Amino acid sequence: MADSAETPNVFLDTEVFRAHQLDFQSPNIRRLVRLAVEGPVRLLLTMVTKGEVLDDLKERARDAIKQLKEVRRLSSTMRKIMPEDAVQAVEDVKRDEAVAALQKEFDDFITETGATVLDLDGVSADGIFKKYFEGTPPFGGQGDNKKVEFPDAFACGALEAWSAMNENAKVYVVSNDGDWKSMCACNPVLLSVVRLADLLQHFTDTEVSFAIKKGLEEQREELLKLVRAEAEKLDFYVGDMLIDGEIESQEILDVDIEEFNVVEIKNGEASISVLCQVSVSADVVADDPDSWIKDSETKNVHYVFRMAGTVARILELTAEVAVKYDKENPEQVTIESVGFEETSIELFVEESELERVDDNDYDYEDMEPPDCEPEDVEPPEYEPPEYEPEDVEPPEYEPPDEEPPDR
Repeated sequence: MADSAETPNVFLDTEVFRAHQLDFQSPNIRRLVRLAVEGPVRLLLTMVTKGEVLDDLKERARDAIKQLKEVRRLSSTMRKIMPEDAVQAVEDVKRDEAVAALQKEFDDFITETGATVLDLDGVSADGIFKKYFEGTPPFGGQGDNKKVEFPDAFACGALEAWSAMNENAKVYVVSNDGDWKSMCACNPVLLSVVRLADLLQHFTDTEVSFAIKKGLEEQREELLKLVRAEAEKLDFYVGDMLIDGEIESQEILDVDIEEFNVVEIKNGEASISVLCQVSVSADVVADDPDSWIKDSETKNVHYVFRMAGTVARILELTAEVAVKYDKENPEQVTIESVGFEETSIELFVEESELERVDDNDYDYEDMEPPDCEPEDVEPPEYEPPEYEPEDVEPPEYEPPDEEPPDR
C-alpha cells in the first residue's frame, strides 16, 4: 500500500459507475480492477448499490433497443447503405438478451475484483428512521425529498456495520454525491473521495507521482494546447428532451485544466487523469411541439414549425494523458498522448432554451403540411331543447258550395 493510502478498503457508490458511463472497460475502472486483483485494494459494495447499478444497466439496454427499433423501421434503406451482416446483427438483437449481456459485465466485474457485497441484515431500521425524523444526513432535505435518500441511508448503514465488525476499519467512500460527503463528515471511519481518479492516486508511488505532476505542471501550456485540440473533436448531442433536436454548429469557447491525478505508474510510464473545464456553445434546432398536426389517414403527427437557439455549457470532462518519465529524474516528463475518456457528450438542451423561428428567418419551403386534419374529437351528443309545440286551433270545417250531380 502506498504511503498516502490510509486503508485498503474502498466502497464505490452508484454515482461512480454512472460517471464512467456504466462502462466496466473504462481506463480507471480497469486500473481499480488491477489493484483489487493484485491486493492493495479490498473492494466493498452493498446490496443497494448492486441493485441500483443493475437497474441502470437494464434501463440502458431498453434505451438501446428503442433506438434499434427506429433503425429497423428503415430496413429497406439500411440494406442499401449497410453490409448485410450488419443489418442482420441489428435485427437479431433482443431486449432480454441485451439486458442479460450488460448485467453480466457487472457480475464479471464483481467476480474479477472479488468485491464483497454487504447485505442489510446488520442495519438498524430504527436507527435509519431516527436519522430521518431528526433530519441528519442523508436526510437533510425538506418534505417528500427526504424520502428518496433511504437507499443511501441503508447503504451507509451497511458500511458502518461492516466497519464496526472489523475493529472500526476505515473505508474510502468514492462518490461525488453531496449526501455521501455529508454522511462521511459525520463518521470518522468513512473517508470521502470525490472521484475514482483521486482514489487511484493514493495507490501510486507518492514520491514519483509528485515529481511527475511537477514536471507536467511545467508543461501546462503545451498540455493545454493538446487538450484543446482533442476538445475540438468531441461529439456533442442535444439529448432526448427535444423533438428531432440537432446541433447545426458548435464552438469550443475555452478549455482550462483544473487538476492532475497520477493514476498509474509502471516502468517509466505513467497515466494521468486531467480534470478539465470545457466551455462550448452550440446552435440548436428542433421541432416546435406546439405546432403539431395529425394526418387523418396515416394518424402520423407532423410539426409545422421549428425552434432554434444558441445554448452554452461549461462541462467538467476528464482527459487521459499518457507520459514517459526518466526513472532517475521523474520530473523529466514527455507527453505521449492525450484523449478524453468520453467523446460523445450530452448537452441536456431543454425546450425552454429555444424559440419558435419566425417565417422570415427560416426556410419552410420544404415543410408544406400534408393533407391533415386536427386530432379527431367526438362532438357532444345533440339533445333537442325541451319545449311544447305552439297551440294552433284546427280550421273550422266548411262543406263545399256546390250541388250534387243529377242522377
